[in-house]
Amino acid sequence: ITIPNTTTLYIPIESVSPHEAFISNLIDNNDTIIVTEGFYNDGLSMIGKKVYIKSINNSEIGFSSRIVINDGELNGFTIQNQQTLQNGGGIHISGNGKVKNCLIINNESSKDGGGIYIRDQGSLYNSIIFNNQSLYGSSNLYIEKSNGEIINNTFVLLNEFADADNVTISEIEEGFLFLNNIVFGGESLVMDSSSFQFAIIDYSRLNQTLTWGDSTISDNPNFLNIESDEGFGNFNLMPNSPCINRGHPDIKYNNTDGTRNTMGAYGGPEPLE
Repeated sequence: ITIPNTTTLYIPIESVSPHEAFISNLIDNNDTIIVTEGFYNDGLSMIGKKVYIKSINNSEIGFSSRIVINDGELNGFTIQNQQTLQNGGGIHISGNGKVKNCLIINNESSKDGGGIYIRDQGSLYNSIIFNNQSLYGSSNLYIEKSNGEIINNTFVLLNEFADADNVTISEIEEGFLFLNNIVFGGESLVMDSSSFQFAIIDYSRLNQTLTWGDSTISDNPNFLNIESDEGFGNFNLMPNSPCINRGHPDIKYNNTDGTRNTMGAYGGPEPLE
C-alpha cells in the first residue's frame, strides 16, 4: 500500500476529526492539520508527533474533553467547560508543546491548573485564560518544573474567584520567561521561593509588583468591557490603558505595526485575532 505524501489535512473535509487526522498514517512530523468547523467528541491528544494544528475560526470549534499536547503547536481554539480529575482542566502542556491564540474559559480541575497546566519546555502565547477553577492549585495556570515561555497572555479572574490564585509558578528551571502578560483578579501571581533564582518575570501587569522585575506595573489594565451578559467580556485594551506599548522593548516582541510591545493577548508579533 502506498501512502500519499500529504503535508496538510483539512478537517472535517478530509478527515472526520483532528484526533483521527493526528493518529493517521497520513500525518507525519512537521505536517499541518487545518480545522474549519465542528464539535469533536473524541477530544485531541497531541502525543508522539510534532504536528501543527490550526483553526480557521476558534468560536465555531469545540471538543468533548481537555487537550493534551507534548510536541508541535495548537493555534486558535476555544476550550471551555471541561472538567477533569487530572492536572490542567482545559489543556495539559508538556515536552515541547506550544499553544497560541487560544481561549481557555470556565474549565475545572481537581488537581493543579483549572485552565492550563504546563511543565518541561511547554510554552503559551497570545491566549486568554478566563475564570477557570482548581480544587487544589491555581485557577487559571499552574506552571511546574518548566523552562518554557509564557508571553503576551491575558489571565483574568472575576468576582467569585477573588480569593483564588490566578497563576502559580513552582520549581522553575533556568531559562523560564514570563513576559508581556496581564494578570488581573484573584491573588495574581504566586511563586515558591526556590524559583526566584531562575524565573524571569517582567514587563507584565500584576497585582503586586515589588517582588518581580523592575518593569512590572499594577495599574488597572482598562479592558474594553471586562464583563458581558454571557460572562466573557472583551479584553481588548482601551486607548488609555497603561499596558499599551509597555511590554519588553526588544524589537522581536514588537507589535505588528512596529511599535513597542503591548502587554496581553492582543499585543506582540502574533496577536490574538
